[in-house]
Amino acid sequence: MVRAMIGLANPPKNQTILVRLAENATTEALATAGWVPVWGVTTALGSIAGTAFHHWDANARPIVLLVAVIPLSVSGIGVALHVLRMGIVGQQMLNLAKTGGDGGTRARAALAVSAPTRWIVVLQILLGVAVAIALRPQ
Repeated sequence: MVRAMIGLANPPKNQTILVRLAENATTEALATAGWVPVWGVTTALGSIAGTAFHHWDANARPIVLLVAVIPLSVSGIGVALHVLRMGIVGQQMLNLAKTGGDGGTRARAALAVSAPTRWIVVLQILLGVAVAIALRPQ
């Protein structure tokens, strides 16, 4: 599950596009299943930090909230990205099941978008930090 969360998977074999899409969907489902508990834990920590907000020094509040919100937004973005990628693959699998054939350009694009890559974690962290900075208190 951790391998799926950070974008690692077994190298692709010489299989049909439908089987490769199914493998990518399974990897995305595992990644989502891994990020959901992390999101829950970071949400709980954010809630605890929020309840103690009024007891902090006024100068430290923005920094402490930013530190609490960054893991929450990174994990939330992780859930959203993997659900989105899983949905793209699932839709193409349904289309292939209905129409048959090789799937064409859309199926190959879905395969490329959902292919396991380590860069998904980099994208997730960058988006998560950007969201946390955008939501920080002024």
